[in-house]
Amino acid sequence: MMLLPNEEIMMRVNKETTLMKENKKRSNEEDRKLIELVGKYGARKWGNIAKLMGTRSAKQCRERWDSHLKPGIQKANSIPFSSREEETIWRSRAKGVKWSKIALLLGNGRTANDIKNAYNQRICKQKHTQIMMSIYRIIE
Repeated sequence: MMLLPNEEIMMRVNKETTLMKENKKRSNEEDRKLIELVGKYGARKWGNIAKLMGTRSAKQCRERWDSHLKPGIQKANSIPFSSREEETIWRSRAKGVKWSKIALLLGNGRTANDIKNAYNQRICKQKHTQIMMSIYRIIE
């Protein structure tokens, strides 16, 4: 089967981009360098920080900082959500509030990703179970 010139170019581009998308595990050296650069230049201008890093994109640097390296981050696996936090998340989400806004509302170092995971894995299921039990009691 003969490929048209454009199809051949697209196949070559796809092969090259898939090779470049190789996932590399973060090293302690990269984390140290990112912490140093953010300390020097602030948590802004992620494109410039990424250029100085040389190994990651601006988005990767920002997400690594916001989700793992920023001082004061509370990871859900080390400090579980309180019932008050879960209720705040449930009520905020029912109003359509975004995860990042809920993280600011809680104001205790929880990341938007941890809040989203807690909501989808636990809180939503618990609330739906409570609602179903209430309906069941009414029907009886």
